[in-house]
Order: sequence, then structure tokens, then C-alpha cells
Amino acid sequence: MIALSLRSSLACVVLLAVAGCGAEDEGDGVVRESVSGTVTLGGKPLDGASIHFIPTNPNAPGESSGEINDGKFAIPKERGPAAGTYTVKISTRQNVEVDPNQPPGPPPKPKPETIPKKYNAASTLNAEIKADSPNELTFELDEK
Repeated sequence: MIALSLRSSLACVVLLAVAGCGAEDEGDGVVRESVSGTVTLGGKPLDGASIHFIPTNPNAPGESSGEINDGKFAIPKERGPAAGTYTVKISTRQNVEVDPNQPPGPPPKPKPETIPKKYNAASTLNAEIKADSPNELTFELDEK
């Protein structure tokens, strides 16, 4: 009788482990979604920027980010956000070039942000990411 209970318990554990594995991405236990779209600033395609999806629930998993080039971004499912609501932050990429011939010293100052704060540091942008959906988003930013 004890052997049968032990076998049944072990079978349940194995089935639960196998059933849970199919829905996870990246081995982190988060079911992620792909997201893509367009971003314009002042009516022109934004280039050389990044987009960040930060869950509105601080305990929710699924923060994600990607690059914006020629007004377009695409984050594949493997690296995408989980389904849910997000604050979206869009900012210019801060590529700081260091001259290898210069002696060591303090790091160079980053270039000033060219996108208004209401889209990054104090973002008012939001997005809802849906499960099993194309998640095509459009962000039309004004320059002020």
C-alpha cells in the first residue's frame, strides 16, 4: 500500500513538472510575449533609442527592453514582457565613446537626453501586453 502511494505521488510530481515546462521561456518561469511597433518623435521615425517595458505592479515579472531603429522596434517572445500592464519608457541610447589613447580618468559625461522626460524619467506612457496576441504598438511622441 505504501509503495503504491509513493509511486502515485512520484508520478504526480513528474507530471506537474513536465506540464509546467512547456509554458516557460528563458528558464525563468515567466511566460513572455512578443511585442513590436513604431515610434515617432515630432512626426518623424525615432532612431537610436531604446524602449523599456516596466510592469505597473512592482511584484510582477516580465520587465523587458529593446532597441528602436528607424522608428521600429521588435522584441521576440524569448525576451519579451509577460502579459500585463506596463509603464513604457523611451530614451535615446547613450553610446559613450572612450578614446583608448587617453589616460584613465573619470568617465565621459553622457550626452543630454533629447526625448522629453514625460516619455522616460517621468513617463506617462502605458501599454497592455496581451497573451497570444500580436501586440503591435504605436507611440507618437511630441517634441515638447
